[in-house]
Parts: sequence; structure tokens; C-alpha cells
Amino acid sequence: MSNGLLVLWVALIGADRIDLLGGRGSFVLTPFLILTPLVIASELVRIALQGGRFRLPGRAALYCLVVTCLLCVLLFSVLFSFDFEMSSRRFILVFVEAYFTLAVAVVLANRSSPDKILVAGAYAGLCLGFVFNLVQLAIWLYGLVGYGEMFGGVLNLWPNTYGALVPRLSGQAGDMNRGGMLFLFYMLLLFAFAKPSRLRAVFLVLGTGALLATLSRSVLLAAAVAGAFLLWRTGKVRLSLVQAAGISVAVALITAVLLASPRRLDLLLEFAQPIARRFMPGGDESANIHVALIQRGIEVGTANLKQALVGVGFGNAFVVLQDYFPGNKYGNFHSLYVTLLAETGVVSLLLCLILLVGPLVWAGPYQPLLVAVIVFNLFYQSILEPMFWFVLAAVWTDLGTAGPDDRAVLPATTEIASGEPVLVGVQSAT
Repeated sequence: MSNGLLVLWVALIGADRIDLLGGRGSFVLTPFLILTPLVIASELVRIALQGGRFRLPGRAALYCLVVTCLLCVLLFSVLFSFDFEMSSRRFILVFVEAYFTLAVAVVLANRSSPDKILVAGAYAGLCLGFVFNLVQLAIWLYGLVGYGEMFGGVLNLWPNTYGALVPRLSGQAGDMNRGGMLFLFYMLLLFAFAKPSRLRAVFLVLGTGALLATLSRSVLLAAAVAGAFLLWRTGKVRLSLVQAAGISVAVALITAVLLASPRRLDLLLEFAQPIARRFMPGGDESANIHVALIQRGIEVGTANLKQALVGVGFGNAFVVLQDYFPGNKYGNFHSLYVTLLAETGVVSLLLCLILLVGPLVWAGPYQPLLVAVIVFNLFYQSILEPMFWFVLAAVWTDLGTAGPDDRAVLPATTEIASGEPVLVGVQSAT
């Protein structure tokens, strides 16, 4: 049961298309919020039944300290926020996500093979994302309006679109950028911990298609940089003669079919036109808006000494962006680093950079994933996503990469030859 809960937790970590309150609450009750206490309780019971031996990962305490400092700065900014209610609600969400994900990382580190849990969760998460994509595509293709929401609003299956022709599929996440980053998260976990196999290759190919289907520039940029980083770490990609021939034949056949049927080619060009506009420099108005928002964020964060120190309040970017997002409480500066500067001040920005950039030295197999998160947040912000915090917790605790000798051991009882229980002190690797 504990194995299944952990795998399910990884697979549903970003599934905000699932609202267990059916849209009737003041917030989205995601599976993450329900499953995390169950996972922690289950793992603590398992540890107790196995003799109470509990290992604390070596950097978990340091990570907890830095996160706590960051949360204190965020809380201080809440006190000076323009909209106290919204700021405090978003702070509570970050507080829960940061400590919940750390707790799961710690209990996972007490397993003999946490990497297997991560791999199983990644496969399950990708499967779930593919299913959600297929349903969204079917609703878009056939106009199945009645299936946009199911089970009393618990499932949100409405597809996003770019223009009138192009669907933007986002898997189990409601937003295309978050959905794409979730797919990339699972794929890079497979790169890090799954053994090369045909199954992994199939999932990576399908996952690449899912990334492209989001039409998210932030995600594709993160994927490109992470891919380049992987090539730098592992050497250049080598294709066998059979693989190269297969790709060449496939490209040749597709080209021949399109050239032989001008009507199909016209339909393809009509479909591709809005996509081309989205990725051409200056071809999409949203790109210009993103640049303007980042510039505005820098201006807000450096307007005066008070805002440079505590900002306008955590989660309060929308207050100063009503000219861009009138009546919208989710407006932001479209960059984690700029948003932190403008909302909470320079100290929180420095602490966040410590959390993200510091572990690059020892991140090991997590390095491509950490690089992807850093790049993704240049033009997006995922600080309110549990996946963001779990990546940080996993990297800082060396989850799945450290052996038993690399972890501190909390006090536990054991027996000596006489059978008397004694207290074993804290041990730490040097």
C-alpha cells in the first residue's frame, strides 16, 4: 500500500485538473493536498514496523533552514502587502507545498530504492498525461461540450487552444506551461534513473510529442537547454544505421505524400500558420507582453528602498498590473526571479537563487532537471507548484543517489548481546 501511495503521489503531483471539491471551494483541492498526509503517515508506520530506524538525509537540515529563511521573508512581505487576504492565502499554499514535499523526500530517502519509486511514478504520470491529452483532443475534435467537466466538476477536461485551429494539450495540468513542465519533469526522471530500454524510448518519444503539443515556449526552451546539458554530460547522441535509415525513410514518405496531394499540403500550411506566428520573433503579441511585464516588474522592484526590501507583498503582482490584467487576481510578471524581486524584495530573490543554483555542484543525475527548472522560471513562475518544491527537496537530499553511509541517522533503539535496549546516538558521514 505504501508503495502504491508513493507512486500515485508522484504521478499526481501536478494534477490540478482534478479538484476534489468540484469547484465549490475557495481553493482547488488537488490530489497532492490529500495524498501527502496519507503518504507521510503510511511511511512513518512502515518505518516504525521495521524497527524505528530513521535516516535523515545529510543536507535536509540545511535545506530546511534555507527554505525557512525564505518563508520568513515571504511572510514579512505579506505584512506589508497591498492585498493582505490574497497574499496570506498564497503564502499558506507555498508553506504547505515546501514542507510537504520536504517531508515526502525525507521519508522516500529512508527506502532502500527510492529511485524505483520515482521511475514508477514517472511512467504512471506520463501515462496519465497521455490519457488526459487524448480526452482533450477528442473534446476539441468532436465538440464534446458535455464532457468538458465530469463527476460534478471534479475533472476539468476542457482543452486550451491557440487561435481557432490549434489545440494546446496540457495533460493533467490546467495550464499549458505547467503541463509541459510536468511532462519534462517525468521525462528527465526517466533519463536520470530508468535503465535504457524500449519502454523508456517509447515513453520519451511520446513525451516529446506531448511537449510540442503544449506550444509552450518556456517549456521548449527548458527542454532544449536540458537536452544540451545532457549531451554535454553524456557525449554526443549516436544513432545506429537502422535508426538513421528509419528516420530518413519516414521523412521521405511524409514528404512524398504531401507533395503528391497539394490539398493536404494546403491544409497543413493553414494549420501551421498560427503555430509559426507563435514561435517567430515578433510574430506573437504575447511575447511582446511578456517582455513588457518583465520590464514592469524590474521597475516595481527598484522603485524605492521599501519595495526593494519587502516588495509589494507576496502574490500581489496583480495589484500593480491591473492595466494588463483588469479584474484578474492571477496577473504576474511572467518570471519567477522578477516576481520575487517585485513582490518580496531582493533578499528573497537571493535565497531562491541559493536554493536553485547552489545544488548544481552536487546535483548529479538531477542536474538536467534542475537546469530545466532554472531556465523555465526565466519566463514563467512555478513557485506555487508542488513539483517545483519537490525537485528542490530531491536535489538537496540526494534522493535516490546517496547510499546509507551518506545520511545522518536519528536516535533509535537497538539491542546489544545482553538483549538490553540502548540508545544509539546520531551518526553522520564525514
